[in-house]
Amino acid sequence: GCFYWRLALFAFAIPIIGIQLLVLLSLGIGYVYIKFVFVVQALGMEQSNVKQAFANAWQVSQKRFWGIFLYLIVLMVIGAVLDSIATIASGLFPNDLLSIVALGIVWSISLAFSGLAMSYYYAEKKLGKS
Repeated sequence: GCFYWRLALFAFAIPIIGIQLLVLLSLGIGYVYIKFVFVVQALGMEQSNVKQAFANAWQVSQKRFWGIFLYLIVLMVIGAVLDSIATIASGLFPNDLLSIVALGIVWSISLAFSGLAMSYYYAEKKLGKS
């Protein structure tokens, strides 16, 4: 009798512990991502080495963590809207090749917009210019 209760408790606890660990891991990865999201901009704009670029990215995010988080959410929403428009527009073309070209064009615009927006943010916050 007691063995089955322990087995049931163990079988119930493992998924809950797994979900908690997954949430903690996701939060940790998200934190590190936000802290180092501007490494590419630091490398390009300041022409620093990799170690200095990581330090600069960390410095920019030091007091702006939640601002960067919200900025990334806004960029994701804009990207999702552009992707939705591209998907709808691609359905208007009778030819699959034209649909693929239309998707590629809109996705390129979305990628360029995100890259420029991230560079603009970094320039404003780190270098104090736009």
